[in-house]
Formats: sequence, structure tokens, C-alpha cells
Amino acid sequence: MIPRVYITQALGQDCSLQLEDEQFHYIKNVIRLPSGAPILLFNGTDGEWQAHIDTYSKKTASIVCSKMTRAQTSTNPLTLMCSLIKPSRLEILIEKATELGVSHIEPLASDHCSYRKINTERLNSHAIEAAEQSERLTIPIIHHVQSLREAIQNHQGEILWADETRDQAGSLFDTLNNHKITALLVGPEGGFSQKEKEFLRAQPKVHPIHMGKLILRAETAGIALISAYQTYSGAWR
Repeated sequence: MIPRVYITQALGQDCSLQLEDEQFHYIKNVIRLPSGAPILLFNGTDGEWQAHIDTYSKKTASIVCSKMTRAQTSTNPLTLMCSLIKPSRLEILIEKATELGVSHIEPLASDHCSYRKINTERLNSHAIEAAEQSERLTIPIIHHVQSLREAIQNHQGEILWADETRDQAGSLFDTLNNHKITALLVGPEGGFSQKEKEFLRAQPKVHPIHMGKLILRAETAGIALISAYQTYSGAWR
């Protein structure tokens, strides 16, 4: 299998570019590609390109593009709003959300959150690695931490909320049938506070749904909700 690498530089026929720092270390010292070896490159806008390693210097690798292997495609945007959870579990959620096609990830600070900050650089690295391995052509945008109220008020579309209490919550597919959902919302460990639930239920664009009789971990609920949405939307057909 030809390795894939995400870059931020422009890609095109016969273009030459330099890989350095982490990308250089990865291809030179981790997977140990020799000069002349093929490699696939993508940047989220110019499609996927087959290239080859031209030369190595002490700290950089010269790469030359040869042909486009996949054109850039567009998909319906989908936002995951997720309350901050334990960093190791949040990393799993970011990784799986990337593999499942989420375009925007909005971390939320809510009343029951044990954490208030994120390591954006580390989370971006997990998203890039997941995109490289899953053959995705884009990287999800990971936004800065917002309050629950800010995120809901700023979002322009309708939101599907996984309500673990199942109080006044509808069924998943009935809700998807009746509303144009553009964001998915999952709470923290322990769920949203009563005050937050009252706020959410007062928002016409927020639609609570139940996810069966079992109480899921926050990261499991997020992964399950994305999977169900993608199944319904036809992304896997």
C-alpha cells in the first residue's frame, strides 16, 4: 500500500515541494521510504496526487507530483458538538469522527465537564492521522472551545441532541425524517445539567432523541450518532 501524507502546500501536475519537520521524519525515519518511492499526497482542496521522493537532504525531502489519483469531492457539511471529556477519550472521538466523515468539530465547555481546555495541536494531529489512514481527502476543522449556549446560538442549522434521560425525546429516524439536521450534539460524562437541559429544550432548532435503553459513554454516543446519521443520509450506499 502506498503511504498517504497530508500537506498544506498546493498540489498540481509536475509540481515540486519540500517536506520537512514531522512529515520528513515520518517518511524518512518511521516508514523509511527510499528515494524514488511512490507516495500519495492530499491537502483538502486539490484532490489526491501520486508523487515520488526525488531526493533527501539532511532535514528535507524533495517530492515531485506525477498524476492525480482522485479529484476533490464535496460532501454535505456535518458538525459534531461534543462536551469536553477525558483527553484520551476525546482523542478517540476525534479520530472516529474523522473516519466517519464529520466536517466540523466543536468542543463545548458545559456544567458537568471535568476539563475546560484542549490541546488543539494534538487533536489536529489525531485528525490528520485518521484522515491519512482512512483515505479521506479532507481534515475536519476543530474549533476553539465554546460554551454550550454559544455553540447552540451560533449554529445556523438544526441540531440533533442525544438526550440520555430520554425525557420528551423522539426517535432517531423519525426526527431525521422531519428535520434537516446539520449538527449532532452529545453531552459530557454525567450528562448536561438540569439548567442546560431546560435551555436546550427551549431551542426550536434543537431536537432531542433517545438512543435506546442503554446509557452510553460520551464518546460512544458520539460515534453511534454519527454512524446512524451517515447510514440515514446515504453516505455508505
